[in-house]
Amino acid sequence: MTEAEKRLPPKREIVIIIAVLALLGLLAAAVGFSGGKAETARVLVDGQTVKLLSLSADCEYLYTGSEGAENLIVVKNGGVSVVSANCRDGLCVNQGAKSRAGQSIVCLPHKLIVQLEGDSSEVDAYAK
Repeated sequence: MTEAEKRLPPKREIVIIIAVLALLGLLAAAVGFSGGKAETARVLVDGQTVKLLSLSADCEYLYTGSEGAENLIVVKNGGVSVVSANCRDGLCVNQGAKSRAGQSIVCLPHKLIVQLEGDSSEVDAYAK
C-alpha cells in the first residue's frame, strides 16, 4: 500500500459522509425555503394576474381558458389547491394543498400558476 492510499478514508466512509450531507442539505432546503403563512393566492396565466383569492375564507374559482382549458382552484382551511383540471398530465392536481408564502402550484399545459403571497416578515433568527 502506498503512502497516498494510507491517507485516504475507505470508500464506505466517503459514501456515508456524502449521504449524510445530502440529507442535511435536503432538510435545510425544506425548512428554509418556505415562508410564513400565506394570506392570498394570485392566479396567473401567461404571467398576467387573472384572479386574487383571499385565503381567509373558503371559496372556489373555476379558471376557464382558451381551447377549453379548465382548472378548479379551491381555497379551504387557509390553503389552496387545484382539485381538478382537464390538462393532459394532471400534475397540478397532484401537487396538493399549499398554505405557505412563496409556494406555488403550476399547470404547464394551461400556463397557469397559483402563487401564494403573504407576510414574509417572520423572524428565523436574531443577530446581534
